[in-house]
Amino acid sequence: MNVTDLPFDSKKPLVGPFFNVLVPVELILEAGNNDVLFRLKGGVFGYVNFGTKINRGNLDEAFRQFKSWEVANSDPEMSNKPGFGYEFGTETILYLSKQFGISFGANYYLGGSDVSFKGSLSGGNASGGLVTESFNYPDSRLDYTGLEISVGVIFSNR
Repeated sequence: MNVTDLPFDSKKPLVGPFFNVLVPVELILEAGNNDVLFRLKGGVFGYVNFGTKINRGNLDEAFRQFKSWEVANSDPEMSNKPGFGYEFGTETILYLSKQFGISFGANYYLGGSDVSFKGSLSGGNASGGLVTESFNYPDSRLDYTGLEISVGVIFSNR
């Protein structure tokens, strides 16, 4: 995932991989019959990340481009705070029998959490020597924005 509100941009993810627990609260409008069910969903979500890792290679590359250095090596830290956001999507359920169905869905998530990137950075150019400096971006945020495509199996007793 990417991190926003930094003084530089990166097209590559600066954080990940990690696990998270996401809990949505949705309003669902549905229409259909016993064989096919269509749902429109929207609401809010909250999440907590576990085992969050900083992708140091992509971060160092972003610092090299931002500072116009030939080499950069960072020692970053970030906080791991819960996040929240909005989500909306659609789902289609095809019931193949009274006890078995297949679900096809897509959700779009728009949210984030505060990460407060900080640490030290060493680097420079061959002509200027090496420099070590600290960085602190307290307003940086983990960008939890994206599309989720899902396929599932439903077991029910209708």
